[in-house]
Amino acid sequence: MITLKFDPSAPIMLDVELEYLSTCKRKLVLDTGTYLTVINPQTAEELGYEPPQLVPTTKVYGIIGSKLVPSIRLKSILLFNEKLNSITALCIDLSPELKIDGLLGLNFLRHFKINFDFETGTLTFDRIK
Repeated sequence: MITLKFDPSAPIMLDVELEYLSTCKRKLVLDTGTYLTVINPQTAEELGYEPPQLVPTTKVYGIIGSKLVPSIRLKSILLFNEKLNSITALCIDLSPELKIDGLLGLNFLRHFKINFDFETGTLTFDRIK
């Protein structure tokens, strides 16, 4: 089990390692409302995806409508000491004002039992075996 402290009044930022042809470390916001993990296109290119591989293919829906965006398959995502292989990520330009590299979505989070204790600002992750 992994336990970490968080600020209950702010987004929960997690340090993750993303892997495709190369690896990079990024800060992703834990987002239980996002079905698929999201990274920005610059990160995808740094991992080794070429622009032709970043052709919009997946329709995503939000509160302001729908849009086609590129969908890629990461070799792995490493969070703490837990590595998950073959994770889909959407490539979406995120507003620079957000100051985030992406969103860690339910397709990754569903592999864990997660407990949020907002009173103490404690978050626990326990890998589902």
